[in-house]
Amino acid sequence: MDKIRNYQIVRKNILKMLENRKFHVSPELYLDNYKDVFTLFKKNKLDISTDKYYIKFSISEKIKPSLIKHIIEDLKNEQKNKLILIIIEKKPNKSILKLIVHDNIQIFWYDELMIDKTKHVLVPKHILLSKNEGNEVLEMYKLQSRYQLPLILKNDPMAKYLNVKKGNILKIIRNSISSGTYISYRCVS
Repeated sequence: MDKIRNYQIVRKNILKMLENRKFHVSPELYLDNYKDVFTLFKKNKLDISTDKYYIKFSISEKIKPSLIKHIIEDLKNEQKNKLILIIIEKKPNKSILKLIVHDNIQIFWYDELMIDKTKHVLVPKHILLSKNEGNEVLEMYKLQSRYQLPLILKNDPMAKYLNVKKGNILKIIRNSISSGTYISYRCVS
């Protein structure tokens, strides 16, 4: 596969991710035509902006913390109160990840988005529960605190995909040979 076809796949998967997070995604944002993606790629106009979110594709080969810091500062000023997703080509190092101090900014590595995690056969279904649903789970299991549930890290691939916050509760539904369907709950730490 070539680079442009890969960007087409990444773009499609990130838009599906936003739909799974309950954002409205306009159908015309899905570029099924290779030529359209090629044109945007050559003009370096892959970014997507709506009133609720902004997706920045950084397609430079070398990603330095200063470049990401500059992008974040620019986007913070221009894109206030929006979810900001930054897609970078190389895996971010710890110094880049330390720059993310705002809940509405996320950095995704290009390869993370090459497959749709929710469609993978080995990944169980993850559902983010509302506060009321979380409280019902705590009552059902007679727990005083949500942190008495098993934990899932905030940087877990599915937790990151769903953009969960510390203290959120995820319902995880697994297929089981012995019990049919196995439901577990995890608290984000």
